Amino acid sequence: MSNQNIILGIDLGTTYSAMAYVDEHGDAKIIPNSDNERITPSVVFFETSDNIIVGKNAKDEAEMSPESVVSFVKREMGKKKDQVRIEEISPGIFSDPKPYTFFGTTYAPETISSLILKKLKSDAEKYFNGQEIKDAVITVPAYFNESEKKATKDAGTQAGLNVLQIINEPTAAAIAYGLEGSQGNEKVFVFDLGGGTFDITILDIKGSGDSRIIDVIDSDGDHKLGGKDWDDAIINYACEQYSLESSENPREDLEGFADLRNRAENLKKQLSEKTSSRFNMSCHGDKVRIEIDREQFKELTQDLMTEVETMCEILLKRNKLTWDQIDTILLVGGSTRMPMIKEMLTSLTGKDIRDDLVQPDECVALGAAMRGVMIKVSSGSPDVAALSEQVVEKYGSNSLAVNDILSKSIGTSAYTRLEDGSEAIRVSKIFERRMPLPNTKSKQFYTRGESSTGVPIDVLEGESDLPENCRLLTEKTLEFNRPMPKGSPIEITFSMDHSGLLHITARDLTDGAEIKFEIERKDNLSALEIAEGTALVGSLNVE
Repeated sequence: MSNQNIILGIDLGTTYSAMAYVDEHGDAKIIPNSDNERITPSVVFFETSDNIIVGKNAKDEAEMSPESVVSFVKREMGKKKDQVRIEEISPGIFSDPKPYTFFGTTYAPETISSLILKKLKSDAEKYFNGQEIKDAVITVPAYFNESEKKATKDAGTQAGLNVLQIINEPTAAAIAYGLEGSQGNEKVFVFDLGGGTFDITILDIKGSGDSRIIDVIDSDGDHKLGGKDWDDAIINYACEQYSLESSENPREDLEGFADLRNRAENLKKQLSEKTSSRFNMSCHGDKVRIEIDREQFKELTQDLMTEVETMCEILLKRNKLTWDQIDTILLVGGSTRMPMIKEMLTSLTGKDIRDDLVQPDECVALGAAMRGVMIKVSSGSPDVAALSEQVVEKYGSNSLAVNDILSKSIGTSAYTRLEDGSEAIRVSKIFERRMPLPNTKSKQFYTRGESSTGVPIDVLEGESDLPENCRLLTEKTLEFNRPMPKGSPIEITFSMDHSGLLHITARDLTDGAEIKFEIERKDNLSALEIAEGTALVGSLNVE
């Protein structure tokens, strides 16, 4: 194993995470964790105030100390500490806002995620005999909003990583497929059902040989839908069956319920290999045998299947496509191993659905590692010298171009003249959804008050023309260098980078002076909080 510059590709999943790198021969490979396993449970156990356990051992502790274990934190990304809603005993039933507080310290969701990333980083460095690893590309669901993407990047920062880019999971999978499996010139439908998120993406792969282009056409999804919801269906069924044989309420037994969740997940996996399976459910000391076959499982999850099928149809129709125009269906995410998924897609599309085009659990991390090397090679940084000639040649500027898109529109509220001649506040769109990334646009606004020394500005995310129906990203006052008369022109420049993160600058068009504008996102950590989180995570022992 050579001492080349290692760039981590990290699939930071809701239920499991994976990491990969590109070796000296240009091949992307999964990095096993310290347990020699290729995926790591995204579970965090607060054993003491300064000792944190991440992964399989943390997941096992959920049965004994459920109040000290955090699972599914990815679903809380992009929320302030006091907005976190932890799932209570019943699947789908959530607490009132309840922060992650352990041993007197309250953690933001991105700080919890950073503990998972710190564990992955540490395991990778052990795998490479102590070599320090700094650079990483981290993946997110395609339908993550801007705050969720920023939170993911901040998690990487707190874990001591230099995050080269945040990349959409279906795009990462397409990179792995486009470089290793695609014959080129095909329209691909990526069906990505992970442990906690669901994404669908339509993209074109053009060209062949050493020069290919991936153009993302459109995406949709639900990052609150995933394999966990299939687990929940089993859990709910098991609780109903238990109640028929026992007067005890299994939902009131914290430790027993944590065990039930693990057994439900295992049964789901077993039903991918066998036509029926069973487990013993134990709560309050009583035991009940639960047995489910594939047909029952399909009936229990019919509403979930209808939901994903409908979303596929909507995305296709929105882009005026038919299934005949789709060349390849790419199955991504461990939950696509459920036979019902392949059956549904076969019936829906009329196609022979292959499940061997990519490794569902690993292709996202592999594609992220490939993307990281592409970024490093194209940057021309001194680090490129530490990459082998084979790597530089394979991932050079002509190897694969990736053109991703913005999943949600970005705008700002402004007075707008309506058709009847009146004025009202409406959303002035800066970037429409599906806009190519990166992108920059400038828009001119005018002061409304006399001798203004500042003007309030908000940034909204969503498709509605009404501000109240959009998501507020940030609001702040642009401070002028001088009093400005009514009607003074101001130019605001909005930039979206490769990661889909927003940057804003402003300029007084009368004298050309730059107006300072620091984005303070409503639902994200401030620069000071990120620094404090970095120091906190650095002080904790994570194993």
